[in-house]
Order: sequence, then structure tokens, then C-alpha cells
Amino acid sequence: MLNSISAGFDMINYLVNDFSINKPLIVNRVGCGVFIRGQDFGIDTVVLCKLARIAGADCVYTGVISGSLAESEQELRRDNVALKSELYHIKPCFSVVSGGIKPRDANFFINIEHQGPDVMVQAGTGLFNFPYGIRAAAYVMRRMSELWHSGNKFTEAINIIDKELSAIKSNLEGL
Repeated sequence: MLNSISAGFDMINYLVNDFSINKPLIVNRVGCGVFIRGQDFGIDTVVLCKLARIAGADCVYTGVISGSLAESEQELRRDNVALKSELYHIKPCFSVVSGGIKPRDANFFINIEHQGPDVMVQAGTGLFNFPYGIRAAAYVMRRMSELWHSGNKFTEAINIIDKELSAIKSNLEGL
């Protein structure tokens, strides 16, 4: 992962063109508030997304629609369009959502609904604080994603997950 604000977009391009690095390049924009949040001036986040994409990023942190670090829905939709729409010969990027995402939580479903299926979800604290442990949390998030892709609504998915957790509760303790 590379911070485009502190390292610069040239560093993204440099790392992308280093063929000894055979890993996806995830770009965050921590610190961009200085540039984007001015009352009378600022850089649109769409510009930052496009610059990261042009430089060669595979994934770009865009924020979350619902969670502890929520951004405006309109801003995130525009960022996602910038990352995924046609832009000459440049490949599309995955958006990365992070900040208040937890297993078995509406925020997870809301973000997938708004970001679309081509999204990377990061859920650090949400996974570590899950009552049945981190492996169970990862299972629940994966299962929630599958249920969303199958067309289930959030309440339907929660009912299914709760039944599954009840059925395997004794096996989850200590995972």
C-alpha cells in the first residue's frame, strides 16, 4: 500500500513499472483533507482517483458510504465512476472501502450496494471485535457478500447468517 499524498503519483508509476514487484498496488489518500476540504478551494476527489489510476494503481481507497468514516454518497459515486469508467487505454481500478465496516452489519451491505461488486472491503477492527473470533468474522463477511450477490436483502441475509451461526456456535468458540 502506498499513500499517494505523501509519496506522490510519480512513486505509484515508478513501482508499477518495477517488474520485480509482482503484487497489486493499493493506493490510499490519507491526508488529502488538506487539499479537498477547503470552503472556497480544493481538489476534487475525482481528480485524485484519476491521477492514481493514470499512474497505474490497482486499487484506490475511496471511503465508505456508511460507517465510522462516512463520506457523501454523491462524492463516492463520482469517485467510483472515475475508477471504473472508460478512460482511454487505462485499466479500471477497484475501489477500497474502510472505516466502520463490521460483519453482520448494515454498513457492509450498504457499501456493497453502493460501490458495486468490484470493491475491496477492509474491516480491521470489525473483524477483531467479532464475538466468535476473526475466522468466524471472515466467514460471516464472505457469506454476507454471497447473499448480497444472490439478491438477498439485508434483513434476509441477517436471518440466514443468524441461523447458520446458531447451528455452528459451539464450533466457533475460540476461532
